This record gives sequence, C-alpha cells and structure tokens, in this order.
Amino acid sequence: MSERKKVNFELDLEELGGLSIEDVKCAACSGYGNCGYRQYRLYEGKPLLICQLKKKTLLGQDA
Repeated sequence: MSERKKVNFELDLEELGGLSIEDVKCAACSGYGNCGYRQYRLYEGKPLLICQLKKKTLLGQDA
C-alpha cells in the first residue's frame, strides 16, 4: 500500500524573494478567482491567497 506524501502549505517568506505579502496578495483579477495563477498557502495558521503572476512580474521573471 502506498503512502501519501505530506505537503507543507505553510508559506516561507524566503519564497517571496524579498517581496511583502501585500505585494503578492491575490486581487481576483478575473473576478472569479479562476485565472490559474492563484495559489493557496497558510501564513501564521491562516489561509493566504498569492498571485503567482504578480509575484513573477515583480521579481522580473518570465510568466
């Protein structure tokens, strides 16, 4: 029987590359939250929605 791999959804601030949480918060650009760039994480035990597109744009990476 296979074992489930544990996933850590807790946000590590190093993952943001020096950006603040306010900079990368999801703003529901599509109006429905189904844009494909929305990522759910936990921060201090509370849910946090991060926009991967905004994060990559601010870090100067290709989206």
